Amino acid sequence: MLYSYALKTAGELYGVSKYIEKAQNIKREIIKQAYNGEFFYDHAKRENGRLVVKSQITETCQYYAIFFEIVQGQEFNGFIQKMFNEFGVNKGVRQGVSPSNAFIGNFLRLECLSRYGFKNKVYNESLNAFLYMAKRTGTLWENVTPSASCNHGFASYAANLLIRACTGYLGFNVEKGVVQFENDFYFKDNLFVKIPFNNGSITVEITKGERKITSKEYKVEYKIIL
Repeated sequence: MLYSYALKTAGELYGVSKYIEKAQNIKREIIKQAYNGEFFYDHAKRENGRLVVKSQITETCQYYAIFFEIVQGQEFNGFIQKMFNEFGVNKGVRQGVSPSNAFIGNFLRLECLSRYGFKNKVYNESLNAFLYMAKRTGTLWENVTPSASCNHGFASYAANLLIRACTGYLGFNVEKGVVQFENDFYFKDNLFVKIPFNNGSITVEITKGERKITSKEYKVEYKIIL
């Protein structure tokens, strides 16, 4: 799934149509071999020269399918809604599907929820995913249990997820001097965020449901998200 998306992205970046075509072929083969109509199997193995799909199904594999755009369109809407609504951070085994760990499964889930506009789920599930870690050690962990790194560098990505969900922040373009925000935002309580850039910063202040965005160096643009 990752390879298919990497080929597609490289093809679009460099205008190489054969990469995009190959990515589409891989995508179709993944669906053909791994999708059972409800979930994706994790892997296959060559046995006596024959490719045999194994029975393991993990929650994380399903988020790979969503994140890397293996599943798109009306055909897979039911699958995507099932993953978003019936699964979730720290819910344990559901429907015989092995649950995700913190890295990378829970992060993939939260990123997929963010991409599809479920700001409330990103916020609430981030609390389920990370708050107990922060309360216990003041850090974020590699696993859902303190059995590996309990001060995991990549886990700081949780801040990006929360800022995006709470403030509507979308990203920036230094060359154009533009910072983009969604027209809508989830968090309605009091909040103050400062986002640093190479040549300045931007602050977001939310007070009683009103959002104020301030920057001396960057122009703020608002994008309507339907």
